[in-house]
Amino acid sequence: MLCRFAVLGLGDSSYAKFNYAAKKLYRRLLQLGGKPLLHLGLADDQHDVGADAVVDPWIVDLWSKLSDLYPLPEGVIPFDKGSLFPPRYSAYERRHFIAYRQSFS
Repeated sequence: MLCRFAVLGLGDSSYAKFNYAAKKLYRRLLQLGGKPLLHLGLADDQHDVGADAVVDPWIVDLWSKLSDLYPLPEGVIPFDKGSLFPPRYSAYERRHFIAYRQSFS
């Protein structure tokens, strides 16, 4: 059975073993006969833009590749990436509870 995979490493190039775990995992999956969906993503926190310089385009490529390999069934509309789901929970402050908690401090 063929294993298809994608590896994105989050690291900092100021460390001697920059993205060591991601590189090792990627090589091992190749040795075991896996087929990469994408190139190895090595995000670097020391980049001018930060890790997002690699992470954002890598995620776009991943979704594109997955959409090509596994298209949505007919009639199913993908979610708009620019909109957010409504929150499941909301937080609010209750003044009498805050005053009650502070009285025991």
